[in-house]
Amino acid sequence: MDKYSAPSDNFVRNKEAYRGPNKIKGSFTGSFNASEEMRKHTLLETDHVPEMHPVSTTLNQFNDFRKATTENGVTSADIPSGYSTITRRNSYQRQMSMAPVQNITDLNMPVEFDCLSQSDEKFSMISKYIENSHGLKESQGKVNIHNIYEINKADWIAFQNNLKIIEESDVEQMLLWYKTTAKGVQKLVQGKDDAVVLYDRICRAFPENLRNIRNPTRQLIILCAVSLGKIHESPLGFCHWSLRGSPPAGYNSVIGAGKSGPCWDETDMDDSFIVPNGETTPNQPDEEYKLEFSEYILFEAKRINVKYVVDVEVIPSLLRRQASYGTAI
Repeated sequence: MDKYSAPSDNFVRNKEAYRGPNKIKGSFTGSFNASEEMRKHTLLETDHVPEMHPVSTTLNQFNDFRKATTENGVTSADIPSGYSTITRRNSYQRQMSMAPVQNITDLNMPVEFDCLSQSDEKFSMISKYIENSHGLKESQGKVNIHNIYEINKADWIAFQNNLKIIEESDVEQMLLWYKTTAKGVQKLVQGKDDAVVLYDRICRAFPENLRNIRNPTRQLIILCAVSLGKIHESPLGFCHWSLRGSPPAGYNSVIGAGKSGPCWDETDMDDSFIVPNGETTPNQPDEEYKLEFSEYILFEAKRINVKYVVDVEVIPSLLRRQASYGTAI
């Protein structure tokens, strides 16, 4: 069987999607809660941008804060030598755009989510996907799963109906992880046709390499339903194909093949979508790979839809946490 072909029909589950009791609207409901003291804080009074809550702060809210700071009379002439308002502002904006998303309401998506019960088969299926692809060894830490949210049935049916309009045969459809940052979510919500990369290993969807995390970190990661269409396999990944801007003629998507990936004999199915939740294994040893893990690059927004959102917590080992504080090991 080709490594990208769908498993047998024995894997197909036709069970109706679980409708949990906790229906949650995906729109943003937070507010900017900076105190008056913070608003009076200027770049002259501190060597760093004042700390703001990483969850409720969005780029628009940062602009509000920037406006409040400007109104306090801070000018370029007031900034000490070696500092630049623009440089520091851009640095802060970059930091915020790559910040993890920690609250389901901050996704700002025009859909509703249902919280899955931990006894639901889908919860077990997605949990297996997480456990087999986060990549942390026991000595490095662990990943705890707090909640798994599923897009509600009505929104899911609407996406499936849109896929039928494409009218393709023998289509590869998969559940793939999306790098979930404030900037990434904004791009997904906008729904514009552009190069988008997804992964079959959740370790690639975190804003930061899990091996570099030194303190417990809780965040949301998006799992998308993707219709790949006709696939072009390439040794090159997103960096190359995003610059090119489109797949080769006659293809709908590109897979940049990685050195390691899921065991394709262990995959599950979810509403006709392949769930590559097998353990991580090396790919064919006789091929040359430039990427550590495979990258799936799509160029049409209509082929991508959020299916699940997982609420996970990365907990580094005690040894690594001690190292982050400079403790002698």
